[in-house]
Amino acid sequence: MKAVIQGCSLLLIALLAVTPAAAEEPYFTVSENRKAYVQNAQKEAVVRGKLLLLVVGANWCHDSRALGGYLQDDALQPALANFVLAKVDAAWLDNLTPVLAPYGHPAYFGTPSLMIIEPESSRLLNRDSIQRWQSAHNESPAALASYLATFSQKRMDGNQHIIQDAPRLAAFEAEQAQRLYKAYAVLGKLLAQEESGDSDASTTLNAYWREVSVYRHQLQNDLSKLHLSQPETESDYPEYPPLSFL
Repeated sequence: MKAVIQGCSLLLIALLAVTPAAAEEPYFTVSENRKAYVQNAQKEAVVRGKLLLLVVGANWCHDSRALGGYLQDDALQPALANFVLAKVDAAWLDNLTPVLAPYGHPAYFGTPSLMIIEPESSRLLNRDSIQRWQSAHNESPAALASYLATFSQKRMDGNQHIIQDAPRLAAFEAEQAQRLYKAYAVLGKLLAQEESGDSDASTTLNAYWREVSVYRHQLQNDLSKLHLSQPETESDYPEYPPLSFL
């Protein structure tokens, strides 16, 4: 049996089938020209006066499969009517900096990552609650519909306060994103090896995965706080221990 990877939305595809629709065929299919695909979706959102709903997922991830099932649920379609949906396949934890950096969020910290974006300004509106949907299997179509409706209403109210990121914060986030992607490159290769039947990869994968989980969860929490405080002083930014395999 394939290894169970704790702490992330990343149990492998053989372990859980979320919905019949999600099990029949891959939901996340855009793995090439992803930047152009998302940019076109953003332009469409501007023209149609809607928000951009950008979802990064992976077909081997049970939380991504769960979210894919919700997004195809008939009950969710009225809530989705206020959004242009762009669904991007992270494949084996690919580096998605070119896709995500324009929204001030260069790294994804788990799959799935559901991002609500104001298309005219490219502002990410749900930074503080992205982590919720990385455990999508614990949610439901009704919960997602309510969540999306909240942001649709906020946009109609026009009462969102814009905070300009401090230069040091943007640099810090970019630095940590590249460090995380280096780790993803190692994990992604091991995930692919395990999926192809290489049982020797499982032990190493689990050990490395646990190590990266601690780092990425702490980093995601720290960034949420930093985006609120916008510190300029170097000493206000956290440091993280090195990853043993990098």
